[in-house]
Amino acid sequence: MHTDQNIYNYWQSFQEFIEVANNKCNWLVLRNFEYLPNDFFGNDKDVDVLCEDLEHFTKTMKLKKRSWGIASYETIIDNKSCAF
Repeated sequence: MHTDQNIYNYWQSFQEFIEVANNKCNWLVLRNFEYLPNDFFGNDKDVDVLCEDLEHFTKTMKLKKRSWGIASYETIIDNKSCAF
């Protein structure tokens, strides 16, 4: 499970990420939802989301700003990097 020790925490699973996001944020998945939550890795590389408050979403969901690639943020889910 995630902790509040630093901003770049890890999530044990997509299920955990989604449950926290649903409870704490107003958000939705725009693209690459077909394999969520149980079979994402190996099928897709990033998740496109729309959120009501970007600052709140990125802080709450422990997303780190990326300096490269087409995705803007990333976090670690199930010990794998996931782009958002």
